[in-house]
Amino acid sequence: MGKELLVSIIMPLFNAESFVRDSVLSVFGQSYPFWELLIIDDKSTDNSKALVKTFLRTDNRVRLFEHSKNYGVAKARNTGLRNARGDYVAFLDSDDVWLSNKLKVQITLLEKTGDLITYSGYYIINELSERRKYFKPPKSLSYNSLLKSNFIGNLTGIIRTDLAQKIGFEDHGHEDYIFWLSAIKKAGNVNGIPDLLAEYRQTRSGISGNKLITIRWQWFIYRNFEKIDFCKSFYYLILYAYYGITKYKKLN
Repeated sequence: MGKELLVSIIMPLFNAESFVRDSVLSVFGQSYPFWELLIIDDKSTDNSKALVKTFLRTDNRVRLFEHSKNYGVAKARNTGLRNARGDYVAFLDSDDVWLSNKLKVQITLLEKTGDLITYSGYYIINELSERRKYFKPPKSLSYNSLLKSNFIGNLTGIIRTDLAQKIGFEDHGHEDYIFWLSAIKKAGNVNGIPDLLAEYRQTRSGISGNKLITIRWQWFIYRNFEKIDFCKSFYYLILYAYYGITKYKKLN
């Protein structure tokens, strides 16, 4: 590997005292050491911020930003983007986890391909950190293929900082999907890694489990953000539902 490329890791934080320690430790455990961790506390009311402050005293690569009110995850990520100093930006929510080789594998690929974006596969874990399912994405993606489903798990995506800062996150459901659609539209075709390099946590309180809400969001994205006509939107919505059912595989 040539130049030491800095990765800015953006972690929104809101009432995640049960999981944030594991999330931060998974960053500390990366075999790729050139990173900064930007934690944005979105006015937590539990012990989350106090837990994070213990890490500030042990590693100066960790930076804490505090919102004066609860603005939501999109604005928290945008705060992180505004303050990112790295060559690349990566995203890790405060209840998710990375495997130790995650950054190294992906930065190596980015240097090899010259792409502006990359992504990887990931596990689905429960509140007890038990692996339940997994997802292996396509090795390459275009804008049209991403319209069929959100094949870029936000916790696996890495993007050039200057491109990410131009886009930002919309304050709307599936804000990460809107972000990656905009990004890949600008970046063109990109390459990913099917290897499972992260763990996405599904919790009982997670809104992603409400299928009716997610379908409504998806339709709104096609029609209002992507400006796709009715027939094509319906076509992509059917594909989205299909992949929602089939893309996750159960572990043996």
